[in-house]
Amino acid sequence: MKETGTGEDAFWDKVHAIEKAFQDGLEKNVPEDATSALLDLDGTIWKAQQELENAEFISQARDILRDMLALLGTRFSSSPKSEAECLTPIVEQLLDLRAWFRREEKWREADAVRKCLAQVNIVIEDAKDGSRWWLKP
Repeated sequence: MKETGTGEDAFWDKVHAIEKAFQDGLEKNVPEDATSALLDLDGTIWKAQQELENAEFISQARDILRDMLALLGTRFSSSPKSEAECLTPIVEQLLDLRAWFRREEKWREADAVRKCLAQVNIVIEDAKDGSRWWLKP
């Protein structure tokens, strides 16, 4: 990264640019960019320490690094755990639509929904209490 200024300003300009790159990576859902920013900040901290940068600056930069790591962990804990978990809302809506077609005796439409789901490896099993689904391995 291009440093603008000297000493304290250059250090903080770099830290803030890395923070922005990290935030952009999270917002755009590009884990590689977020991870790269974490590694860049770690490297920046090590370099500053070797160059005997102000100890308070290093401590503050480490706090920023810890905050970024915590934010990344929070993002992971709130993201879907599996492909099925991601698909559940839309599949459930399609199954509701299929159930409506079946109640209305629109068999062709109900079969079309089943076929569409089958094309993306989603298996539908009909039972007395409703339909269940799962992903074909």
